[in-house]
Amino acid sequence: MSWTQGVSGQDYIDVQKRMNDIYNPLFHISTNEGNRIRNAVYFLQQNNLIPREKGNEVIDLAGASAELRNEHFKKIKEEKQAEAVRVQKEINAKVEAWKQQWRDEINE
Repeated sequence: MSWTQGVSGQDYIDVQKRMNDIYNPLFHISTNEGNRIRNAVYFLQQNNLIPREKGNEVIDLAGASAELRNEHFKKIKEEKQAEAVRVQKEINAKVEAWKQQWRDEINE
């Protein structure tokens, strides 16, 4: 009678895994983008194609941009996790209320 159990632990774990399957690639793409920018700047600086100061400015901006992106991704993930917990509790409460209603009906 799994349909009377509400949200199982496995269902919750599956949702968390799907969320991580979205979050982790975004985080890695963001990190890789920052690495590509830094590597390009280092190359340009080493070949005297841009002044060191300008390269450092670009690196700082790339770092700030990556931090902003990653904080945004983290915030969305935390919001979705909190929403998943809230929905899980809501569903489980409704299932328990439904089961109690049927217990009351049966016991009358």
